[in-house]
Amino acid sequence: MTFEVVDLHRSYGSRAILRGVNFILNQGELVCLMGENGAGKTTFIDTVLSRVAPVRGEIRFHDQVLTTTEDRLHFISRTAVLGHDAGVFPDLSAEENLRFFERAYHGSLTGEGKERISELLSRAGLYSRRHDFVRTFSRGMRQKIGICRAVLHFPEVVFLDEPITALDSAGVDFFFEILSDIRRTAGVFVVTHDPSVFRGEADGFILLAQGVFSPRAKSDLNLKAYQRA
Repeated sequence: MTFEVVDLHRSYGSRAILRGVNFILNQGELVCLMGENGAGKTTFIDTVLSRVAPVRGEIRFHDQVLTTTEDRLHFISRTAVLGHDAGVFPDLSAEENLRFFERAYHGSLTGEGKERISELLSRAGLYSRRHDFVRTFSRGMRQKIGICRAVLHFPEVVFLDEPITALDSAGVDFFFEILSDIRRTAGVFVVTHDPSVFRGEADGFILLAQGVFSPRAKSDLNLKAYQRA
């Protein structure tokens, strides 16, 4: 699997947010994106996922340029996104949420899908709460359900925006276990203000400043400069 962005531009009115971004992510890689608030990190994800349209540039998946709606929908179906919101339904139970997304991803709920859901809930430490409404969960518990939702369909490209927000130490351990699993078949792109968390896992660090991606070597990275309280 290869996901590639070539000369990507995005503006809001007269304000240029992305100015010729170039980026490649391969299967098994984890790359962290850093940048100040408002630098365009979320805009980059929104643009590659067709939530907003680029001014110009190419997005490639498996070496094929995404030119048609069908191409883009296929790419989106092979991605996962987890942002500040867990992306789950508060008035469904944990299990009902994952069963809903399993049907959405695969068209039906199979025995294999049920086993996958039970496995993820058990690993998240939420199997005993599987019938409880998500609205009764803490912020960290909802985030763990969001992680389960994101990896349920074995995506090939995973976009994570501050994924360990609100997680306790056990939740962070769960996240990194799932991350290790998913990297066997996917490339992972993480937006973070605290790259020190990923220093032992990341294959690369990128700084987004003035609309341009600039690689940063681990040895040259001043991690404290990007941390936020």
